[in-house]
Amino acid sequence: MVRDAIAAIHDDRILPFYQPKIDLGGHAVVGLEALLRWRLPDGRIGLPADLEAAFEDLEVAAAISGRMIERVIADIRRWLDRGTNFHHVAINASAAEFRRDDFAESLLEQLRRAEVPTECLQLEVTETVFLGCGVGLVGSVRAYALGKGIPVVSLKLEWKDPPGFIGHVQAQKGSINDPAASASALYKLIAERLGAVDRLHDGLVSAFVRSADFNDARYRFDRMAANVEKLTPEQLESIIKGYRDNANLHNAFYLDNQHERLVKYLKRATGAEYRIEGADIRAPAAMDLDDDIPF
Repeated sequence: MVRDAIAAIHDDRILPFYQPKIDLGGHAVVGLEALLRWRLPDGRIGLPADLEAAFEDLEVAAAISGRMIERVIADIRRWLDRGTNFHHVAINASAAEFRRDDFAESLLEQLRRAEVPTECLQLEVTETVFLGCGVGLVGSVRAYALGKGIPVVSLKLEWKDPPGFIGHVQAQKGSINDPAASASALYKLIAERLGAVDRLHDGLVSAFVRSADFNDARYRFDRMAANVEKLTPEQLESIIKGYRDNANLHNAFYLDNQHERLVKYLKRATGAEYRIEGADIRAPAAMDLDDDIPF
């Protein structure tokens, strides 16, 4: 396999195939994902599994990834010249790439030379990078991304044994007619699989309090309410402060109409009663003493 991979690199037979990424809500193509393929000497197309052993050699793995990135950037440049609306292309970044000190600089330089805007390319970090390469690499990848100022825009989940979507989970049941519910189920599954439930909940609360408009507030509230069943004191404080400071929240009819969605959610997530007064979320005052009670 390693010899086959080296020959494929030398003969320029590494090539990307593209599959569309579909928005289940609007049924529109919102981007492409680059899939690794390679042309066999007889002209047939080989799959990544045929080169699996080659990825255990870090130099060969980096060379394959490098060739893929070159081809993808060239295709993006060609589509831009033609005026093709492809939105963006997502491509996997392997553990071998993250071990290179100059990976970020090299990638940005390739985009600059090709005059390709950075938003046209997304890097996907697979679960293998985080879990399959050891705990030490997890910290190094995070530190690398933060230190280089690189946003991790996608975490692609995979597993090898048994083959499936996430570990033993072969498929996540969902409905094309209810993408919001399907997304909520995926939120929970991903967070549990990565042991990052607290981080996910913090992110959903943070996203809600930063809502940019009324529609955004409605969407982000629904995502938070569907996934964050219990609020920590810090999350509750963030919601109270965010509601007061963000007019897109305290003026959002969806949150504080006759359905009282926000206060009902706060009661469910904290076990305490709250009320809304203007831009403020308040806990009810202690019961007033009845002045008519004789002493």
